[in-house]
Amino acid sequence: MKAQHIKAKIEDYSRFIYVLLAVSTFLYIGVMIGQGEKSDMQLGIMEAIVILLPPLLFI
Repeated sequence: MKAQHIKAKIEDYSRFIYVLLAVSTFLYIGVMIGQGEKSDMQLGIMEAIVILLPPLLFI
């Protein structure tokens, strides 16, 4: 019973990793392909999110 519970958690975390990776990739592409002018604050927020999300994949 406990092994099944642990296996289910591992599957959930692996799905969570893929979601975070997809979100950070999407945000990174949005920073690189900019249409229109972005303020320094917007760029800073996007860069901070891109920097902070990938390390969360491995925690």
